[in-house]
Amino acid sequence: MLSHVSIGVSDLDRALGFYTAMLDTLGLTLKFAEPEEGWAGWKHPAADRPLFVVGRPYNKEPATPVTGRL
Repeated sequence: MLSHVSIGVSDLDRALGFYTAMLDTLGLTLKFAEPEEGWAGWKHPAADRPLFVVGRPYNKEPATPVTGRL
């Protein structure tokens, strides 16, 4: 079972606009958005998990295909 999928992004504001529109189309709802912390997460309305999370990499390194929010 998956807890979450995490994607590292360099521009959180831009990512929020893109992923909010895309995930809304797929039926996921925004569970939290914490721009000051650098991340946001979505979920299916009928379940708390798995989460789809986007955010600035936790290690403060530039976002790459292998970085995410741990």
